[in-house]
Amino acid sequence: MSSQMCRGKSVCFTFAVILIAILQQTFAQSSLSYVRVGCYKDRVGLMRSMTLLASYRNPPHKTLDWNDLKTSVVDQCALEAKKTNSPFFGIQYYGECWGGPGQYNRHGKSANCARIGGAYVGKGFANYVYMLTGDECTTYTTLSDFTRSRSYNDNINRCDHWSRDWPTEGAWYRFDGAAGKAMANSCVGANHCGTEKTGWFNGNLPVVADGISSGAVCFNDKHNNCCSKKLDTIRVRRCEGFYVYHLPSTHGCNEAYCGDGSL
Repeated sequence: MSSQMCRGKSVCFTFAVILIAILQQTFAQSSLSYVRVGCYKDRVGLMRSMTLLASYRNPPHKTLDWNDLKTSVVDQCALEAKKTNSPFFGIQYYGECWGGPGQYNRHGKSANCARIGGAYVGKGFANYVYMLTGDECTTYTTLSDFTRSRSYNDNINRCDHWSRDWPTEGAWYRFDGAAGKAMANSCVGANHCGTEKTGWFNGNLPVVADGISSGAVCFNDKHNNCCSKKLDTIRVRRCEGFYVYHLPSTHGCNEAYCGDGSL
């Protein structure tokens, strides 16, 4: 840094601290993940569905940019929600950030929301509600091969038992493409989806607002016992338009998780 830019150690130190703070703030915003929940009514009075956290239409937080409401409003509100430990947050009147204690759905759904400036926002007395998530909705392994589809009628000795690609403790996976859009949720015939013992999800799939839910996977064996073995440590989350599953290593070979694809 030149002497013209930095006059004295104290000035340099102050400048460095400010720069680090800005970078940390930027990183915090860019690393936040959230998913859309929907549009919900609000009412005046003591029964507000959420608490006002900030307004980006007015000072001191005025950042609203009608051409980019996602960055200038929704991302800012997500950061505010994280600060206040609010898992849900809502955008009302295009630029108000709501969250904190309360029940976002206490007054029912609303149609008074719109997509403007690259984001969904609420209009008058309506919150477009979002939910903060971890990185499971953005950082996952995609299972898309057609041989993993429940309709693939062959056994190619697929094994989702421990390997470098399938850690014992499990990881987050998403089914997509020819494999299907989700894990098979009913019994899959033995010797399908490339394996002998076929794994299928045995439980209720969550909605977005449920967050991460527990579930189980059953494995059908060569005798067509649909649940000859069971893993109870499955976790599943509804992200924005798709599901992710936290899947551990299977009991052994040949066992694998099957998608719901139709070839």
